[in-house]
Amino acid sequence: MSDRRYERRVPKTEIVDLHWQDKTGAKAEMPARLFDVSLSGACLVINNPVRVASLVRFACQGRDRTASVRHCKRAPDGYIIGVEFEDTLA
Repeated sequence: MSDRRYERRVPKTEIVDLHWQDKTGAKAEMPARLFDVSLSGACLVINNPVRVASLVRFACQGRDRTASVRHCKRAPDGYIIGVEFEDTLA
């Protein structure tokens, strides 16, 4: 997979609580493993898929973050999602 981010990715191994609304509009939540983070986005590993373009919320580097799901791909240990923050960490 090509890396399209211009910022440096910082590896992470923390567990975060991921929140979003599912396709029916119901609130959903699941734990996610934060894999890496950059100024504009993050990569997380989750057990179930989340629709592309969904808005998700989770705490990252001491701040509550809102992000848009840019991709969701099946992986051996669940799903890898790439998210783009609505605002930057800077």
